Amino acid sequence: MFEFTTSGIELELLDRCPDLVNIHPDKQFYTTREKITLVWSAEFEMREWGIKDIFVSVPDQAIEFETEIWSDGDDDITSETVTARIFNVEADLTGRGDSVLLCPRLLEFYKGKWTLHFGV
Repeated sequence: MFEFTTSGIELELLDRCPDLVNIHPDKQFYTTREKITLVWSAEFEMREWGIKDIFVSVPDQAIEFETEIWSDGDDDITSETVTARIFNVEADLTGRGDSVLLCPRLLEFYKGKWTLHFGV
């Protein structure tokens, strides 16, 4: 198994992340493609003809990013650096098109789950 620390991964929160709700339960959040650093690992299943399969795992960890916070009906928007826990991250190795790069490009929170997308 090989462990990597990759910087420059885009963060996209399409739902309210539980940690942000706990910090500011009555506020709205907007995070625009923040860049984060993430630790992940890959294991290769090898055959004499090459790589048969790739297994990616992401350990539970904390990420730090900046988000805009406001209340409904309030014009006061503030930026805040927050820390959120990520856990049970699924890896999406489908990529775009016919090729897949073994490089994470996007960490997404949607419908209550974290997904790490690979590819171009």
